[in-house]
Amino acid sequence: MINLNKPIVFFDIETTGLSIPDARIVQFGAALYGSGNHIPTATMNLLINPGILIDPKATEVHGITNQMVMNEPGFANLAFSIRSFLSDVYLSGFNIRGFDIPILEREFSRVDMPFPAYIGIIDVMSVVHKLNPRTLTASVEKYIPGYKFLSHDALADATATADLFDAMSKVHKECEDINFLSDSNFADLAGLIAYEENKQPVFNFGKHKGELLSSQKDYCKWMISSCSFPLNTINFLKAFFKH
Repeated sequence: MINLNKPIVFFDIETTGLSIPDARIVQFGAALYGSGNHIPTATMNLLINPGILIDPKATEVHGITNQMVMNEPGFANLAFSIRSFLSDVYLSGFNIRGFDIPILEREFSRVDMPFPAYIGIIDVMSVVHKLNPRTLTASVEKYIPGYKFLSHDALADATATADLFDAMSKVHKECEDINFLSDSNFADLAGLIAYEENKQPVFNFGKHKGELLSSQKDYCKWMISSCSFPLNTINFLKAFFKH
């Protein structure tokens, strides 16, 4: 594991569906690794009652049914423990900027709790794509031949991502560079807005990618009014245009 100056938590969630504005978490799995450690020093594996029905298509993927979570605590009862586990650490996982973090952010918002005070974000999917575009399963097969894990189980996915990251760091020297790993030039959690060389925010997606936010005010207003974008992104846009 890369020798970071702070612990790193690899986490994954399973949800009621794929719609970020509407999805609720039904399982949260996370593994905490101390600096330089190759085995987790602590883990968290929680089933969560989402308060809504799970889409049958989601159950087909992760195997979690409504009956399995009906007597489990809701997110409100677990939010403090999850937030504590994710605070003062590097956050990592596979595609967490695009899926896990935006959904987790909304869950914290629903219970009026701020997002964990993390140190930085290392999205292993982003690292994989920089080095060799693959899915999590394909990446594990490439870097750890013969590795077996239960895909679409939150804790199994989180620890598999940690093992993948460890294996990649032994092959690619780039993984020793925190600047290569963390994409620290992002302005929001989801990485939809980045800072260009003059520290001005620009779009990092879609038809306006690379363009200054200030040059597309109408598009920004549309983003703010849309329910499709992560809350952190919307809040950044609101704060930016207040100045």
